[in-house]
Amino acid sequence: MTPSRRALLASGLLFPLISLLGGCGGGGDAAGPAAPMHPVKGKIVYKDAAALKDIKLRFIPRGAGAQMATADLKPDGSFEIKTGDKDGICEGEYGVRLERTVTVKGKVPPSPISSQYFDEDGASLSASIKADTSELPPFDLKPLAKAAAGGRKAARDND
Repeated sequence: MTPSRRALLASGLLFPLISLLGGCGGGGDAAGPAAPMHPVKGKIVYKDAAALKDIKLRFIPRGAGAQMATADLKPDGSFEIKTGDKDGICEGEYGVRLERTVTVKGKVPPSPISSQYFDEDGASLSASIKADTSELPPFDLKPLAKAAAGGRKAARDND
């Protein structure tokens, strides 16, 4: 790896880490004190609760002040959000994605839950955290539209 690529990779890895250390929306510098984190809980609802085993949530910031946060699911689908090692989440808008936990053998188990909920940018689920938010409405995981699959089938039928 060239020195310039190594520096680029290192800066790409360090920036998210440094931003987590500063608190929500800044580190209390000249811009003002860091915004408070709020303890927020919620629940995932899915027809087969066993499918939620080894799933975690990632809250992806969509605007200023928001910070990456995570939540581990309990067996009943409930969760409490953490930012880094701190309980709570900053105010802001978030995309939410599901992530599978890697097994001991280094493999990611298959899931019956639609792959769209595991989308990189969290486009299928969202959360809005405000000062008075303590509990999110349930995330009800339903099968999502499969337009691409239907389009391929329709194209084959027309051949």
